[in-house]
Amino acid sequence: FRVDAKGLTPLPVATTYPEIGSWVGVVSHPADLFYMYTQGTVTRYSTNKNDDDRVEKWMGITAEYASGSSGAPVLNRYGAVVGMAALT
Repeated sequence: FRVDAKGLTPLPVATTYPEIGSWVGVVSHPADLFYMYTQGTVTRYSTNKNDDDRVEKWMGITAEYASGSSGAPVLNRYGAVVGMAALT
């Protein structure tokens, strides 16, 4: 997608997955309410086969987010993206 803005700086993307127990934060906009911030930890990693029989890797976290937060970045303690909110 394209944003009609100039001078924006993208968030860095982490080069490794966070370990279980690592701190994470989520900045999201649930139900069109802007800027909700929560924090928690990585609880587990799991795998799931999607409808195309491709295996997906999922990260479980305790940081809360709600419906409408899909696509929100999950950040490590350095502000790098380690995941994305996808399911509530």
